[in-house]
Amino acid sequence: MRYEIKNGTLTIDGDEHIYIQDEFRDLWLCADQLSLYFNNFSYVEGETSRYEHIRGTARLDRGHHLGIAGSGIPPVKSLPFSIRSGGQGSISFGFTGVDWEGVVTDDKWFVEAGISEGAFNQLVDAWKSGRLGKITICCTTNLWLRDYDKYTEGTADWYLAPLPSQETAYGHVRHFGWSERLKDEREKEPARSESVASRSDHPKPDDTRAELEQQQTKVFAEIARALKIIGIALGAICVILLLK
Repeated sequence: MRYEIKNGTLTIDGDEHIYIQDEFRDLWLCADQLSLYFNNFSYVEGETSRYEHIRGTARLDRGHHLGIAGSGIPPVKSLPFSIRSGGQGSISFGFTGVDWEGVVTDDKWFVEAGISEGAFNQLVDAWKSGRLGKITICCTTNLWLRDYDKYTEGTADWYLAPLPSQETAYGHVRHFGWSERLKDEREKEPARSESVASRSDHPKPDDTRAELEQQQTKVFAEIARALKIIGIALGAICVILLLK
């Protein structure tokens, strides 16, 4: 496939439309099914640091889709999502399913966002308390649009340039926020500190108490038996001494 990027436009042989970039066009996405990952470590200049990030599934809002120009790969509406502290409002969209020869091996999309430490800490607190609902992000990117979508309201497809020339697109978060879940919804779920709602192998309080009492009874019986043996031995020693 032959293509050319020149003067802010992308043209692909066999495609009658050209692609353009629009730094003012907003792209909206909404993320849910969120989980907190905190056992992550990075090694920089011999120092180990631990960091947190929240993962989930992002869905492009307002009828938007994400694809690869000229590839024939069907555009997607949802993709893996990750947000972390740092980056000061950066966001990236990417596709990792291409090998070193540029052959598509799997459709592995991703979107990653970075926000301020203060905002991220509030986000983590909301997740830990079970209040975190959905995350909403509005951003601008250097993804490509078909020229006829420049002034289209609503539905539009966004594209990476043909692989492997562009595997990641970058942008800036213009708006970030999240919804809080209703109290009734939170009460239906287990506490976030437990990875499993209930386990049959967890001992019940009554079972634990009974087991402890049985162990104590066995210990006392062993002590009584040992004292009895010692008493018999001392008695025998006394008889031997008297016979002498």
